[in-house]
Amino acid sequence: VCNLANTNQTGVANATWTVINFSNCPQNTQSSFSTSTHQYTVPYTGFYDIRAIVSFATIGDQTPIGISIYVNGAQSRQAFATASGTDSNVSAAISVILQLNAGAVVDIRAIQSSGGALDIAGDNKRTHASFVKID
Repeated sequence: VCNLANTNQTGVANATWTVINFSNCPQNTQSSFSTSTHQYTVPYTGFYDIRAIVSFATIGDQTPIGISIYVNGAQSRQAFATASGTDSNVSAAISVILQLNAGAVVDIRAIQSSGGALDIAGDNKRTHASFVKID
């Protein structure tokens, strides 16, 4: 089990998949998550329930945002949302079950298309992730 929380991340570039800097891992039972690389190294081969949500702190009307799971540097799954009105804390979420091999490296990335850099909302209620082996 690995549950992750984020701190504020500034300057997520426009139209670029950017690794979410999860910097707090209060549950890291296998010591599989690195807070320096922001990557999860799969400890055992099997099926994993991976869930993540990203929230952008301030976002303009109709701005698309996305979240993606990358495995060994390649995009595996993605999900998108679009802001409705000018708002703060607009979120995109993903929940998947993946079969992963021991040693695979997984990270969570976000994208936004506002035309400029945006900040990720960092409190653990708005931007967080979990990795749970289910078999």
